[in-house]
Parts: sequence; structure tokens; C-alpha cells
Amino acid sequence: MGARESGPGAARRAMLGATLGVAIILAGCSTKTVRPNELTRIAYGGAVGERRVWSVEQTLRGEISFGGLPELVVVKLKGTVTETVVEALPDGGRRLRQVWTVSPPEVNGMPMGGGVSATSIEAGLLRAPSGEVAPLEGQAAETDLLLWAARTFGGFFPLLPRERVAVGERWTRVETAPAAGGLEVQRTVNARLESIGGTEALISTDGSISLARADPGAPIEEFRLECGGEVRFDLAGGAVLASTQDGTLRLKGRAGRTPVSARARFASKMTLRP
Repeated sequence: MGARESGPGAARRAMLGATLGVAIILAGCSTKTVRPNELTRIAYGGAVGERRVWSVEQTLRGEISFGGLPELVVVKLKGTVTETVVEALPDGGRRLRQVWTVSPPEVNGMPMGGGVSATSIEAGLLRAPSGEVAPLEGQAAETDLLLWAARTFGGFFPLLPRERVAVGERWTRVETAPAAGGLEVQRTVNARLESIGGTEALISTDGSISLARADPGAPIEEFRLECGGEVRFDLAGGAVLASTQDGTLRLKGRAGRTPVSARARFASKMTLRP
């Protein structure tokens, strides 16, 4: 056997070896780091019975015209989205119960009076892992325009890729779906996986929502929204952690017999509560 090394140099090397050993052990226990070229699955999910609640804020600033009389307004909406997973489907989709609750809107700093808008909507939905949503059979149509706007153009739940993607990869998704008041809208989402840290993905998005079809007598004749922002997504839980979006809105329609139009900018924010 060789002679055992002693002295300050040996002590330093022993300390370095111990430090490296601890670092290796901690690395083995830490959250997996995703390499830039590694493919990752991003999909909605959730365990049966799981309940999530998000805080929602939306602000519109622009010109709204009633009966040809334009007015500059600032409209603010605040509320919550409560989602419960009712059933996990064989294809990976989920049957959900969502409740959107919105406080009375604030217009130019003043709350709107009672009876102007419903305060909540409850709906049963089917959501695919990639984000497409369909109402359950027998669901009543949503008739309150303010709440339809809150749940439709917030960009809160983006369409996700159907295949695994790597950091830096982009995807485009198009969805056509029925909306409130005899309308059909088309949503286009362009997205990019910006980064992954632990089990959290950062996704940048931009896209549009436009009117694809309107039944005769529908309250909206023209509708176009363009928006962009970013979404933080929980890969392990299959849920949006936070979403911030902003963009522009153009709308033309009727409230009863009164012509209505709007041109505005909007900002939306949704955050998952602990």
C-alpha cells in the first residue's frame, strides 16, 4: 500500500471531493433540466375531482358608439374562473365543469348598475389535451355578451401542440367553434415554446379571433380581435399557471335596434390561485 497523503493539500482535496459528492447527489434529486433539443409534451390534464381557481382581470380602452354617438370609455372586468375535472376520458381529454364569475363591470371608474349583466355562467365542457373545447350536449347557449367576451377573447387557455415540441419550436393551430347569440368564431393561435424550467413551460402566443358565421338577427355583425402575450404552463399538472395578453378589438353589431360599434385596445390577465 502506498503512503497516505497528509497535510493542508490533502485536506483541501478531501473537502473538494466531499463537495463534489454532495453536488452529484443533489443534482440527482433536483428537477430535470430539459435540453434545448429535447422534445416535450405540453397538454391539458388534471386528476378527477381536482379543482382550480384563477383570478381574472380585463381592461378595454377605446371608442364605443351607441346609435352613432361615439364615446371614449375605459371598461374594467374582474372575476374568477373555477374549474373542476369531472372525468378523465380514454383519449386523454377531460370533462370539466367551469364557473365564470364576474363582478359588475366598471365603466370610466363607475360600477354599472344591477341587472346590466349576469354575474356568473356555469358550463359543462369537453377539453382535448391540446385545448380544443366543445360544450356538452344540452348546454344552454350563453346569451350574456359581456361574459361571452370575458371567456372567449381573453386568450387564457391557448391551443397547444398535438405533438411533442422542443424549446424554440413554433406551432399554429386553428379552431372554429360556436359562441353566444348564434355566432360562430374562428380562433387562430401562433405559439412558440420559449423555455422550460423544472416542470414549468413559458409559451409566447399571438393570434386572432374573428367572426366566421352569424345567424340572421345575431347581435354581432363584424368582430375581429388580434392579441399576443405569454402563458406560463404547468407541465406536470396540465394547467395554465398564468396568462397575460393584450391586443386590439373591432366590433360592429346591434343592441336591440340600436347600432353599436367599438374600436379598443384591451389587456387581460389570469393567475392561478394557490
